[in-house]
Amino acid sequence: MIHVSESGLLTIAGGKWTTYRKMAEETVDEAVKVFGLGNRVRSGCVTENVHLVGSDGWTRNMFIGLIQRYGLATDVAKHLSDNYGDRAWTVCSLANPTGEVWPLHGTRLSSQYPFIEAEVRYAVHHEYAQTAVDVLARRCRLAFLNAQAALVALPRVVDIMSAELSWDASRRTTELHRGVAFLRSMGLMGLPEGDELTRILSPSPKSWTDSVKAMVGWKPVTQPINVSAALSAAAAYTRAQFEAGEMDALRSVFDARTGASSDSASAEHSGRLRKDSVRELLRALPEYEHVRDGELRYVLDEAGFAAREDFDFNDFVEICAGLKEITLRPAGQSVKTERMRIPVEKSGGGI
Repeated sequence: MIHVSESGLLTIAGGKWTTYRKMAEETVDEAVKVFGLGNRVRSGCVTENVHLVGSDGWTRNMFIGLIQRYGLATDVAKHLSDNYGDRAWTVCSLANPTGEVWPLHGTRLSSQYPFIEAEVRYAVHHEYAQTAVDVLARRCRLAFLNAQAALVALPRVVDIMSAELSWDASRRTTELHRGVAFLRSMGLMGLPEGDELTRILSPSPKSWTDSVKAMVGWKPVTQPINVSAALSAAAAYTRAQFEAGEMDALRSVFDARTGASSDSASAEHSGRLRKDSVRELLRALPEYEHVRDGELRYVLDEAGFAAREDFDFNDFVEICAGLKEITLRPAGQSVKTERMRIPVEKSGGGI
């Protein structure tokens, strides 16, 4: 609803995030008409073509690149891609190793949801989050989705924010108290109160985290990282993008170009392909002979290879996998068109 008062105050009421572009257009159009601003308008409404933060480098298949580069669980990668757009790369750069064979990165705040610890760090440094409730209720919204899961995540969120914002024991305990109080207001029952809650949330550096984690059943990841197994898992995922026989074809042209011996057990790591030779090598493969230079540059950039001067076989496979992703877009649609278009999924809302 748009209303103009006798004093000239223009008010718009109602609506929601998913319709805010239309609301903005109608409000400005009404202001132009009511206040006689037509002679000052240089062009029509531009809100439909204004990119949202994170939309410039986003594609429907961006989550695949996140999986390949960071070893994320599929649902986590899709969540980050859909909610952060191309800023998901920044979120992932803040993720610590999980200590598991798979996923390699992306420790969850709750086993039931795709929210990860790196999002807490991102919220602190890029979204002005100042309290644990800011993160759980106003960034990832876990408190609204599942208050019990948010309670389980609360101690870890406080741990992370303590490290990022240099909180002392008193502030940590305050955040836990406030977090528990907020979750109680969300309908979570059966939580300790009064002196019992104060005792559990003791500010003692040695006891406060252990007490709260015991109360909510949170356990830290302590398993050491198995680097070789982790790399094998990542490589296995990348190669799963190819059909039978394709890997042999890639290996054959790569070895022929780099001089690596396919009979050697270490052949996968013995040859290096120069960056300026990648395009020429792709022309030797029927599936990639029509790949354009702009598409190749896009894939190199998305894979984090833009500054690299040469590549091993695994890198080459990842480049080819990225080019295969591009073939999934509608026929005739260029990478530039795909990147410039504002998809419905990113037109509003989000967290």
